[in-house]
Amino acid sequence: MQLGLGLSIPATRCLTTAETLRDLLRITHDEVMAAVDSGVVPYAFDLRTPGADRLEIRIWHPSAEALVKSGGKDSGPRIPTDDLLHHLVPGHDVRSSNLERWWTVSHQHIHALIKAGSLPVRRAPSVRLGPHSFFLLAADGLRTFLRTRLISAPIGNSPQ
Repeated sequence: MQLGLGLSIPATRCLTTAETLRDLLRITHDEVMAAVDSGVVPYAFDLRTPGADRLEIRIWHPSAEALVKSGGKDSGPRIPTDDLLHHLVPGHDVRSSNLERWWTVSHQHIHALIKAGSLPVRRAPSVRLGPHSFFLLAADGLRTFLRTRLISAPIGNSPQ
């Protein structure tokens, strides 16, 4: 008899880069940014480090997917900002390595945000290298961070 393991390994990317949307819709960077600025692309975040000039735009994946499927005509579901933030960050503290996958950012970018004090560290890594070399980040602080970085939301669903 074989017992099943209760493993759940989500590989989902919750946020997609603006470059991915640009490539899939075959539009320019300026057209993506205009769509973000106007709210046509809802739920866009600027995850750049403080003081950086280069934007690090990430878009809620279901909106990006709906835009691609509709040829840029429909950005999909509209949900309250609080619900979105709870979808992007679970109800428990998060490993920094999970954020890299979920938010489509590099390890270096997460560490730069931590060093700048932008991400709330609950616990530093216990070792320098290996499977335990992650920061544990406070879920509520991550939601606050995302709320302050939300630059596009549907009308009536203010980013701030």
